Amino acid sequence: MFDNLLSDNRKSLKEFSQIINMFPNFISIKNKKFYYTAVNSTVANILGCKSPEIVMEKNINDTHIQAPAALLAEDFYEEDHLVITENKRIKVFCFAYYADNKNHAFFGEKFPIKNKKNEIVGIGCTSMDVSSSNMINFGLMLAKQNSRYSAKFNKKQFTFILKENQPNIQLTSRQKECLFYIIRGRSTKSIAAELNLSPRTVEKHVDIIKTKFKCYSKNALIEKAIHLGFLNMIPERLLSTHINFNIKSFMSL
Repeated sequence: MFDNLLSDNRKSLKEFSQIINMFPNFISIKNKKFYYTAVNSTVANILGCKSPEIVMEKNINDTHIQAPAALLAEDFYEEDHLVITENKRIKVFCFAYYADNKNHAFFGEKFPIKNKKNEIVGIGCTSMDVSSSNMINFGLMLAKQNSRYSAKFNKKQFTFILKENQPNIQLTSRQKECLFYIIRGRSTKSIAAELNLSPRTVEKHVDIIKTKFKCYSKNALIEKAIHLGFLNMIPERLLSTHINFNIKSFMSL
């Protein structure tokens, strides 16, 4: 489906744009130089173009966005570069002011696009606007608590990669959820109420987590978890709850 998207075949690009216009989500394709080569109408609108065809004609990248979102171009580049260099999919959360004069909160996935020879030829991105859901408050909370993004948070714009797991330490779904709240200083009673569990059950999960992390106190656990990158680990069930959306079905589009 993507074989001809990074070529100069305008007919193929136009046909693809017509196809992706059938989807309500935000869908875009960039080449390896990070220029947009195909987008649907929703993406064209926030980029400041009247149609997908104009995006292709202008040959634009994120620095050309006619809105404050252009200030995040370097961060978008880092995400796209990671997709290409490490040949992997990443989930991202972005909050920015776009050319349609609106603040948007996007949850989405960026992924490598390959040709028939299995060579990476570009980056695809499919996102959904969660501005009207609880996910926007969820994302703002994450950004505010992560010092790396504090400057961007103060400017009311940011984008960051969401991590779902830490391969060196295997946790169950419930353990991931408990750890998510532990890192953020929530009490056992608060976590129990949030996850609809008994305090005793939460304590058992915490004890198991501390054992897996080889920590003997909650403070040591929090410090080690943050050091290992768990601050941006977002359990899938929590994401699904906050945006009322099945992540796996969305990512299969």
